[in-house]
Amino acid sequence: MIAVARPSISYPDAAPSRWHNCTRTSRGLAPDALLVTDGHHAYRTFARQAGITHQFVNVRAGERVRGHVHVQNVNGYHSRFRGWIRRFNGVATRYLENYLGWRWALDGGRIATAAGLLRAALGITIAA
Repeated sequence: MIAVARPSISYPDAAPSRWHNCTRTSRGLAPDALLVTDGHHAYRTFARQAGITHQFVNVRAGERVRGHVHVQNVNGYHSRFRGWIRRFNGVATRYLENYLGWRWALDGGRIATAAGLLRAALGITIAA
């Protein structure tokens, strides 16, 4: 599950393929959060169980934007993630969360160098 808050802050999480673990997946969501999706029924169930508002766009019918509601930021993130992960020729599901964290660190220039990534992985902070 990829959550994108405006302005383009992503929160990747290797959520279970079924929404039976709603507590884990919805952690950190404010009660006034708005879930915007492509309308799949699983998202409606998740939103109801998490106690958040759900709106959707009907992508199958060609609807891309409805007012301020759209899924383009998430689709963009998925596109960048798929392009980046392709170089690894597949990833075991049990390691997916690690790759999501790595991509999150790289996305938006949060960590710009290999040395910076290594420091972050080891928990080393450098005083400014």
